Amino acid sequence: MIFMNNLKLLIQKENLTVLGSIIKINRINQNMSQQALSEGICVPSYLSKIENGEVVPSLEMIRLIFQELHIEYTDEYHFVKGNKDKLVSFFEELNLNGFIKSREIYKSLESNENKLIHSPLIIDYYIAKLAFYCGTNHQDKFKKAKKTIQSVEGLLNKVQKHRYFFYEAINLLVKEKDFIRAKEKLVLAKESMESGHLYYFLANVDFKLGSYYGAVIYAEKALSFYLEEVNIICVSLIHQFQGILIYHLGSMDLYESYFEKAILYAQKIKRNDILLTTLTLYLYIQIKEKKENATTLFNHIKTLLNTDQTLSEYTSLMQILAYLFQNKFDESIQFDRGAVVDKYYQYLYEIFEMINANEVINKEKVEELQKRYEQDGHQNLLNDLIVEDIWNYFIESNRFYKQGYLKLKNNRL
Repeated sequence: MIFMNNLKLLIQKENLTVLGSIIKINRINQNMSQQALSEGICVPSYLSKIENGEVVPSLEMIRLIFQELHIEYTDEYHFVKGNKDKLVSFFEELNLNGFIKSREIYKSLESNENKLIHSPLIIDYYIAKLAFYCGTNHQDKFKKAKKTIQSVEGLLNKVQKHRYFFYEAINLLVKEKDFIRAKEKLVLAKESMESGHLYYFLANVDFKLGSYYGAVIYAEKALSFYLEEVNIICVSLIHQFQGILIYHLGSMDLYESYFEKAILYAQKIKRNDILLTTLTLYLYIQIKEKKENATTLFNHIKTLLNTDQTLSEYTSLMQILAYLFQNKFDESIQFDRGAVVDKYYQYLYEIFEMINANEVINKEKVEELQKRYEQDGHQNLLNDLIVEDIWNYFIESNRFYKQGYLKLKNNRL
């Protein structure tokens, strides 16, 4: 039952966007047209104005609309305050620590979905849903959240618009590999707000499009924001990104300093997972360049893996690096093919064996690697670089220079 007192605040002018979003989203979720919902209550054009936050309806009209949609509106203080705090914590954790704690927070929100979509937090909840499922294999849930938010795009405030375009861009970048559209969405997000993450992903998109100098500028802006936000985790990650960016620009005397900064920050915050991603990327480059400090890096990684059992998932990657290290530096280095249990890295090892034997890699092999790279959850800067290097070997060994130019022109991966 809907009580009139619950709705008095909702029909005040400053809350009309909340009212409109509750009605429109719940109507769409129930596959009901404006014509069907408005029948016997008001004309469809007036309902449209209510949904767009353009008019102040009567309490009786809202009661009838809510009754038709089976909306049990709740603005109970403790419920709204508690879930608003959870939403703030969710986005803070997502920005600072990725999915370490944000998953738990989101699942707590999702368990209250039926009440949240009947509350003033409806839009913020759907944006959290969009953020949580973007870039994941749950594209059905991401697309549903996106469609819902899109239906009330005109009611979004500045922060909501920023997050909507930002997480849409991340999904385009990670799942669809549509770098141009991803950049367009990031630019739209920038019109509402600026942040370290915004500039990091603008740098990432330019990097993948081959616009290295644009990426350098965006990376510097990202670093400035991260320092201002005191986001030390991302300060470490942006230095890692700058390291590989400067390496691609050919500044062999500069890229190492960025990796060393990234390592230092990761050690300061005691994040061994970030430290390991930096070390493995740095090691791969040093193996390629036959740098003497590759031995020190290799031993550092082995010690880290031995002392932190939570990093065991990196064992297969470490064996791949051991194989490359063995062939470039020291044949006595122990390489255990049996320890390569991850299917993606098993396939990667087979390709590196062919490269080591100077065999020509066929198109099917490269396409299969690309498919596994995109589907098996191994998308990071190191695997970006490995896949690119294998693609370059494929182009050179088959002398497909025209295809190489065209692919480089479109995108780097």
